[in-house]
Amino acid sequence: MLENLFTIVQNENTQVVVKLSDEDHPIFKAHFPNYPILPGFLLIEIIVNILNNPIKKLHSAKFISHTLPNDTIIYNIKKDGLKTKIKIVKDDEKNSKIAEITYE
Repeated sequence: MLENLFTIVQNENTQVVVKLSDEDHPIFKAHFPNYPILPGFLLIEIIVNILNNPIKKLHSAKFISHTLPNDTIIYNIKKDGLKTKIKIVKDDEKNSKIAEITYE
């Protein structure tokens, strides 16, 4: 499912930047055919996969705006004990917030 969906642009301890594929990826063709957006659960799956940090318990997930093909998204990561807090923004002129998740 994640194969060829994104490319890692930057991977540091507190920030990961990824560039999403174009609308030809099967995920975007299926969700939704005439208005392709990235399903919210895949925003989580991408970062969990990159960090190799499986979810034991999802404390919160708040999705604020759509993530589109070709978007570059920034995961700002903050570890707080067992919890991982991630604020996800688009790499645009306003760093528009996409989502926030907290898990352990």
